[in-house]
Amino acid sequence: MTLLVSNMTGLFTKLKNNLFREEEQDQLSGQQSINSLRISKTGTASPDQQKRKYYRFAFTHPVLGNMTVIEVGNKTVDVGKAGILIQDVSLRGLKIQSDLSLPVTQNMRFLFEFNMMGETFNLPGKIRWKNDGKHDTYVYGVQLEANQRDDERLAPIINKMTALKKRNLEIPDTPFYYDDPNRYFI
Repeated sequence: MTLLVSNMTGLFTKLKNNLFREEEQDQLSGQQSINSLRISKTGTASPDQQKRKYYRFAFTHPVLGNMTVIEVGNKTVDVGKAGILIQDVSLRGLKIQSDLSLPVTQNMRFLFEFNMMGETFNLPGKIRWKNDGKHDTYVYGVQLEANQRDDERLAPIINKMTALKKRNLEIPDTPFYYDDPNRYFI
């Protein structure tokens, strides 16, 4: 009987801990949050998700942001900002929409500026792929060049947004664009 109670207590503790991780992920931070955003190679992930190392959070409505070219061919440049709409985010990438037709090349680096849950991010990155969007817009896949400090700031926010979205709660202090995304660039 003692062995059965001990096993049940251990099982209950595991279930409680799993529930805590699933439901209260927004309370975690630092390396624990970063590790939780890595996608498992097992489970029911789609083929696209299995290629990704990090969890990608898709916004219900795009987030307003800016991008600017910061380097071309290893030379620093100073040009203006262009408005973008961010469709999803991970620790190493963004999916964005823009009305600018940009080349997919390793010779250009960009700075992506955006706000999520009251935190401002200025992350460098490169465009990895490009698709035609609607009404003379383009959708880009961006590989971010984030560092450990950026990860430690971004991971808990992605976790909090995921927990809020699962509960159908509003994500606060984030500049969403609620109109038709294609109208933003008119």
